[in-house]
Amino acid sequence: MACISVSNNLIAVTAKYSSIFLRLSDQKFNLVEAGPNRPSRFSGYNRELDVASSAISPCGKWFAYSINNKRLSVWDIDDWQLVGDFTITGWFSIVLPYVVNNPRRHDYSYYREITLVVSKKIPRGARKICFTADGESVIVADKSGEVLSFNLDSSKEEGTFLLGHVSILLDMILTPDNFIITCDRDEKIRVSHYPNSYNIQTYCLGHEEFVTSINLFSASAKIILSSSGDGTIRFWNYLTGAELSVYNCSDDVQPDTEKPIPVTKLQLTQFDSTLQIACVSLHKHNEVLVYHIANSLNVILSQRVPLLKPPLCILLTGEKDLWTLENKGVQVYSLDRGRKSFIASSNNKFKTALEILNKHIAAFSPSIEESGDISVLYKRAYDEVQDYLERKSTRISEGSSDSDDDGPS
Repeated sequence: MACISVSNNLIAVTAKYSSIFLRLSDQKFNLVEAGPNRPSRFSGYNRELDVASSAISPCGKWFAYSINNKRLSVWDIDDWQLVGDFTITGWFSIVLPYVVNNPRRHDYSYYREITLVVSKKIPRGARKICFTADGESVIVADKSGEVLSFNLDSSKEEGTFLLGHVSILLDMILTPDNFIITCDRDEKIRVSHYPNSYNIQTYCLGHEEFVTSINLFSASAKIILSSSGDGTIRFWNYLTGAELSVYNCSDDVQPDTEKPIPVTKLQLTQFDSTLQIACVSLHKHNEVLVYHIANSLNVILSQRVPLLKPPLCILLTGEKDLWTLENKGVQVYSLDRGRKSFIASSNNKFKTALEILNKHIAAFSPSIEESGDISVLYKRAYDEVQDYLERKSTRISEGSSDSDDDGPS
């Protein structure tokens, strides 16, 4: 899936095999693409799960991203220095740094490749990236189900293995009380101690389809909020694994449907001491649903933010801005604190940056457009009994036909 990361000084969009990130202070941006020698399986759409992830460190200094070339890169946002590049194969990236007003911006011979400072291996494409609270390590969850830790200051070639699932990992968070919480395609949420992740605290079980997002709802009350392909969001006590409450978002857009609409992304932000605001996107649905959630876990649908296209990613920042990524660009909405609802942002800093960013997103729009498909996450159902009965009926029919042919004329 395509993703977007935002800090006070950076806007970044990362998709299947491209990433573009823009620094707000001077409107300078970098475009990174999988190299021209990338494997032929990148040309055209296939049924594999697209992997694209990015994250900004809590201090705002580091930006990490990974695209489908199985490469994890870490940048210094202040000076664009590539401080870490972790790769597994000989595939490479073309890095195109330039200032927007550069008159030679379309002359690719002008750009130089960024010098590789560190090279380390990751086993699979990164599905989710996050930084530790101190910003010294990058945690990577890959699509094979493994979670690895990379220390930015270490010369160690391989990442440190933390934990593994037997299914595709879809999201991951670190809590202030040192738990790492992961979710996967097999409806499971696993709560493990960090960094001793072999020590499993509990599992949160109850979703009926793949779990797409995890958010920390209350650190003091030990509550997380998850979303799923079953169309619901669920509250859990992550110390005991107990399910506390369920809300069906699918019913808000298509009630009484036989097959629920998957929740593709869930974002959460604290409004005040008694209220949190959740933003939810649903698969192939042209709006973002905004919910007010009280400390009692009472969920109320408060707003529908209309969009031109279904969002490929949504993001709620600490400044209470809602960012949406569609196949043609990025939009931002600011929270009106009086009405507790989102309106189109009037921030001039964002306006200028988005004009620049959206102009150049078109250069890799096919990469973004292919990132919205989640059908590969559904499990195929097999009716083994029915299949056996059909094969048995076929054998009996063939046997009867052979007997008739061998009988007297």
